Amino acid sequence: MMRARALIAVALIAAGPGFAIAVSATPAQASCTGSPARAADAFNGTVVRLGIDDRQAFVRTDAGSVVEVDGGAAGLDVSSGEDYHFVLGGRYVIDPSNAVEPYLVNDCTATTLLGMTSVPATPTRALVASTALTTRESWWPVLRDAAVILVLTVLALVAIRRRIWRRTRRADVGGPG
Repeated sequence: MMRARALIAVALIAAGPGFAIAVSATPAQASCTGSPARAADAFNGTVVRLGIDDRQAFVRTDAGSVVEVDGGAAGLDVSSGEDYHFVLGGRYVIDPSNAVEPYLVNDCTATTLLGMTSVPATPTRALVASTALTTRESWWPVLRDAAVILVLTVLALVAIRRRIWRRTRRADVGGPG
């Protein structure tokens, strides 16, 4: 009887991570209503560098200046269905919801990818650093969650094993009482 309970407990603990992954939240979809009107502060430009992730872009405007454009909560483990994702080398009509840098856009603004342009063959040091950061940032939540699940599973198994050991030891010594 005791072995059956231990096996059931171990099975539940082993199934826990799979269940947690299966019921985890999925990103929401944008709930924009109709086609957005073009803002007075709209401009054209090309993404010359991505920031922490693809929701943050540094855009060279047709006027020649480089400005920051944010399409969501860049670098945070937060995302929504309204986040705008940029492509390196993409030429855009940027339609911000504000008039000052960093310009804010989302899927509900009229920001549009017009096409692709060539990106310099030799990336700058800042571009290489931001790409490494993007890779590390994108895997960090997965690794953190896996580590937490692993630690909790090990602790639960140790607690179950200890409890089984105590019960068998009491039974060997002469039982409780």
